[in-house]
Amino acid sequence: MVETTQTGKPIDFSIMPSFRCNLRCWFCMYNAGPDGHHETLDYEKTKSFLSQFDWNMINAFGFYGGEPSINTDLYDKFIDLVPERIKKFVITNGTWSVSPKYTEMFINWCALHQFHIIVSSTPEHVKYQHRSLLVNLEKEFHGAIELKKPDAIHAQGRAKGKTGVISDCGMTCQRSDRNIRLGLKPGGDIVYQNCHGEYHIIQTYLELFEGIIERTQEVVKKCLESRQPHGRVIP
Repeated sequence: MVETTQTGKPIDFSIMPSFRCNLRCWFCMYNAGPDGHHETLDYEKTKSFLSQFDWNMINAFGFYGGEPSINTDLYDKFIDLVPERIKKFVITNGTWSVSPKYTEMFINWCALHQFHIIVSSTPEHVKYQHRSLLVNLEKEFHGAIELKKPDAIHAQGRAKGKTGVISDCGMTCQRSDRNIRLGLKPGGDIVYQNCHGEYHIIQTYLELFEGIIERTQEVVKKCLESRQPHGRVIP
């Protein structure tokens, strides 16, 4: 799970313009990949939804998918909808690092948008990266590039039913040291991501931003009640 700096603003919000990716990791929670048709996030509906945000509640705004580096023109459209003052991050698989040309292009693109770059670091991702280059970039651009610690693989997306993946929730929604993390998927669903189990749908982008925290809390409450006898939460 991505960790962001706490500023007192309660929400980290991310959008996924597309699930198109140049890798097809066996554990991908979003079934991203290079093959087949990949739905693209509706620009006008997203613009309408973001237009009524209370940006004072947004701690950081993220962009991922899919893989942003293979379709920066698409991502540019959505980045322009976010106020410049809002801290932004991008999550990438780091495959651009094997090419000096694409490394320069991607780093320059991220610098243009003042992105904090988070590079996935599972063993599967590392196989397709120039890892020593990424390590050096993290040192050179300290604070701007972060090599993400490998997450445990949980039973979501393509990992469902696979041997050795974690299927219990771990009650991570009860941690108080993280912001509420929400993600807008290409089909318009907004999911709650402070979770190592199922990412519950909170609402869609056709509904108002106002009340989104209360709706999130209600979904979490119902989930906890369904998991514990008589609604009692076991610490």
